[in-house]
Amino acid sequence: MKDKRIIVWLTVMAVAALGELALAFLFKAEPGNAVVRSVGWGLLALSAFFVWLPLYQLKKWGGVPKRKSRARTTVLVDRGVYAIVRHPHFLLSMAIDLALILIAQHWLVGVLGAIAIVACWVSALEEEKSSIARFGDDYRRYMESVPRFNFILGAVRALKRRSSR
Repeated sequence: MKDKRIIVWLTVMAVAALGELALAFLFKAEPGNAVVRSVGWGLLALSAFFVWLPLYQLKKWGGVPKRKSRARTTVLVDRGVYAIVRHPHFLLSMAIDLALILIAQHWLVGVLGAIAIVACWVSALEEEKSSIARFGDDYRRYMESVPRFNFILGAVRALKRRSSR
């Protein structure tokens, strides 16, 4: 049942994000604030650059069986970018959604982006339930030490853990 809810929310996220992407590029030439648009392009470039990292690290350290999806992780990954935030892939998706909103500066892109961001957030909550079922107390301890999305707090905590070794 939990996996079905994750699939539903991921589908909502994907449909909203694809609609947002199409409309963002349709409306990017519309009048708007050039500084806001530039911030959006910078955020999009930064997010696009880092989007591969959590996927690579999850595959590398997650004990994923050969020819299986990264969703079939058998080992709790708590290092690399996963030592900073629990859901870097969802965080980057939300950053891309925000970037597209800033680039397009159109209300319809904003609505679809907001839907995609909420769907990302709910998907992360559903994924946490699934991870607790899979990894138990190890995941609960991980949740206590690594924030869901707050990468600044996560980086500070990771540095503290590293310096205390």
